[in-house]
Amino acid sequence: MKFEINETTNNQEASFGAKLLSISQKPLENANGTIYRIANIEFEDINGKTQKSSAMVYEGNYNYGMEVGKTFLAKATLSAGSVFVTVSHLEYNGTRATVDMFGFEAEASAPAEVKTTSKSRQVITEDELANF
Repeated sequence: MKFEINETTNNQEASFGAKLLSISQKPLENANGTIYRIANIEFEDINGKTQKSSAMVYEGNYNYGMEVGKTFLAKATLSAGSVFVTVSHLEYNGTRATVDMFGFEAEASAPAEVKTTSKSRQVITEDELANF
């Protein structure tokens, strides 16, 4: 599981793979007018124990086609003392690309440090660019 703090909401979030066990045929609508479906999922918790839970699948994700039995990218959000789980249409296999998958040589040194002036863009000085 990958944990992080959402910079917009300041909520704790965890991304993980969730096996889709079932999904409602009936769409629902929340107070904001967003269409979603209730799903049942299975996943490994932080201790490696298999857990089952309900989750939400937004209609936009559902429309991509989500097959029961497949594992999809999910996100758990802690908000006001409750955990809210959403499931994406993106399939999840839990494997991150590694250097040996592409025949890259190991890096000789750490990557150059880049100065940032905002959260949305990076700025590199001319001196830093000359050192690349």
